[in-house]
Amino acid sequence: MKLPRRSLTCKKCQKSFELGDSYISQVIDEERSDYCLGCWEKTGPFWQGKIPLRVGRSPDEKALQLFRNREEFRYLLALYLERRRELAHRPQLSKKGMKCYELLETGELFHVAIGSVQQEVIDQLAAVLES
Repeated sequence: MKLPRRSLTCKKCQKSFELGDSYISQVIDEERSDYCLGCWEKTGPFWQGKIPLRVGRSPDEKALQLFRNREEFRYLLALYLERRRELAHRPQLSKKGMKCYELLETGELFHVAIGSVQQEVIDQLAAVLES
């Protein structure tokens, strides 16, 4: 299931989200709605996020690129990027065998399969990161 990115404006008042703003997100029937804190009315499962203050490229740009493009590394990279505060786990959207993560900079949502990590994947990841 592919969910949309965080919208650029509040669904109710259409105010633009700025760097550092907090927001509330909700997904109902695979449709995402984002609200500013003043417009939010609690209805069903939701999560709160904050748009990062930093502008420009992340120091973890290579790890983010691998996270987007290499499914076999995604679980390990999700753990790393969550620790680096690039991703946030969204348990409200997680399913059995899958964790949902939000890329904080863009609001993109990713479902990541939880699996056993094999030595081969670890070796491949190390080789890719070294290059």
